[in-house]
Amino acid sequence: IEGLKEDLVFLKKNHEEELATMQTHLSGQVNVAVDAAPGVDLTSTMAEIREQYEAAATKNHRELEAWYQTQATTVQEEVTLQNEAMQTTSVEFKELKSRVQNLQIELQSCHSMKASLEVSLAETQARYSAQLSNQQAKVSSLEAQLSQLRAAIEEEGARYRTLLDIKIQLEMEIAE
Repeated sequence: IEGLKEDLVFLKKNHEEELATMQTHLSGQVNVAVDAAPGVDLTSTMAEIREQYEAAATKNHRELEAWYQTQATTVQEEVTLQNEAMQTTSVEFKELKSRVQNLQIELQSCHSMKASLEVSLAETQARYSAQLSNQQAKVSSLEAQLSQLRAAIEEEGARYRTLLDIKIQLEMEIAE
């Protein structure tokens, strides 16, 4: 719009300069002695030139006004399109910003769930480790008892064999 205003000012200034130039040409004093036929009526010639100049000025003014209106309409359409594009972009930006916030909230939730699951896993591992230790202690205790029982059985077996041997010897001595 500023460019159009500058063009309009330039054209008006140019028009005024041309008008001033024509007026100085027409109003200048010329002393010419001519031996010629009677001259043409300068007033009618000036009026005719003025009419032509005014017609040209009016035509230029209409053309300039039409060009200005066309440029203003084009600029207004561009501004409207850019405003619509900016509004669309603004809406898209707000939607993307909302989506990013939702994803950040979801990510934070996932981090919290992960931390909770890690704590739960550590507790479960600790519990099962303690249970495993208890079971291993029981197994070790039972193995020790089994070893003692075997030793006791072997000892009893050895005593039994000893007693059986003594019995057999006594029976043999009695039988002799």
